[in-house]
Amino acid sequence: MRSTSNRDGQQRVTRGFNIEEAPEDGGQETPRRIRTRAQIMKGEGKRPPAKVELALLAHNPFNPREELTNLEETADSLRAKGQIQPVTVARRAAFLTAHPGQDDALGEAEYVVIDGNRRLAAAHLAGLEELRIDVNDDLAASAADILESALIANIHREDAAPLDQAKAIQELVKVHGSQGQVAKRLGKTPAWVSQRLALLELTPDLQEKVETGELKVEPARRIGRLPQEQQAAEAQKTINAVTDFGVVGSVRSIGIEARPGEESVKDGVPVLQCLEPSAE
Repeated sequence: MRSTSNRDGQQRVTRGFNIEEAPEDGGQETPRRIRTRAQIMKGEGKRPPAKVELALLAHNPFNPREELTNLEETADSLRAKGQIQPVTVARRAAFLTAHPGQDDALGEAEYVVIDGNRRLAAAHLAGLEELRIDVNDDLAASAADILESALIANIHREDAAPLDQAKAIQELVKVHGSQGQVAKRLGKTPAWVSQRLALLELTPDLQEKVETGELKVEPARRIGRLPQEQQAAEAQKTINAVTDFGVVGSVRSIGIEARPGEESVKDGVPVLQCLEPSAE
């Protein structure tokens, strides 16, 4: 306790102590923590907000999904139910410390979305103004963490494009040094990793056919293991087989049957030789 005087000369008693006095309990006063300008700029020592405006959030530049598809359904869910889970983010400074040179990709954003890029895109579509966030700067520690977090979040989603997934796995191989190490990190078998990387061995033309769905993923992985000069012919056989099976199925569905001996096999592909109905 100490006594002080105001301008009118009246005495008043206040709690506390002056610089010459010790605290009443005899202990030392805890010094006030002062943050440097650099720490303030980095957001160190500051409790992160629970929500931020969408303008302060940037998509993860390393996100393996180059295209975000079917966003309308997610946007409708955000409009109807609101945001159920926060998006996981890293502070801008933490991200740039681990990944110099990504300033332009982040724009003016203060946070980088590590897990929740789909929700961020859908939030823009839904007309939301802000999203709840969970700040975890540890996820920005290395390229491997960024890629792993994004990949693991995406391999469980049905809309993850196979080629985007393969490209992310390829980046992980560069970081960890081998397919075997990547398989361990992802909890998958080496064969699982190898099969997905095979898509990247396809010619650009065949990769485009995979993206459009003309060439199915499973046979495409097998074709990717072949020399590139053999891939086009093998892919065409596969595409023709799917088409021919579709023709046979369509013809039978409308009641037109091939006569005995009129359905044969050529180069492993069923061929319907006569599509005319019987005169009987």
